[in-house]
Amino acid sequence: MAGKKALAVAALGLLAVPMLAGLAEPKMDSIFRFRGVKIPINLMVKGVLAEAGTFDLEFLKAADSADLYMKLIKKGEVLDLIKGEEWPYEGSDPVDAKPKLKMGRSPSQGTLVFTFESGKDHRFFPLVRARFSVPYAE
Repeated sequence: MAGKKALAVAALGLLAVPMLAGLAEPKMDSIFRFRGVKIPINLMVKGVLAEAGTFDLEFLKAADSADLYMKLIKKGEVLDLIKGEEWPYEGSDPVDAKPKLKMGRSPSQGTLVFTFESGKDHRFFPLVRARFSVPYAE
């Protein structure tokens, strides 16, 4: 009898760990993922140098707020989750149908700026546009 009780407690403990871990990490809805994005400069990610090369970029929206995030992935490893700022469209801004990504340097701030647009035909997140800044090192 004691063996069954111990087994039940262990099973409940194993079930509780993933549930509690899920509470610690905010729930995110994936908007779009760009694979094989060539980034020509070294990025500083969490104080560590991420060498120039090919990255995957996934754009996410927090399920419980309007916060937008970019997941920076290299060789299958998530390097960082970067919070962005929404950049709403103006009335005259052209909007593509499909998702689009632009990159540009901001030398005055020492950052590489990613601008993500979900496009007007996105099923769940149409007309989302956001900017994300990542420090770079030369």
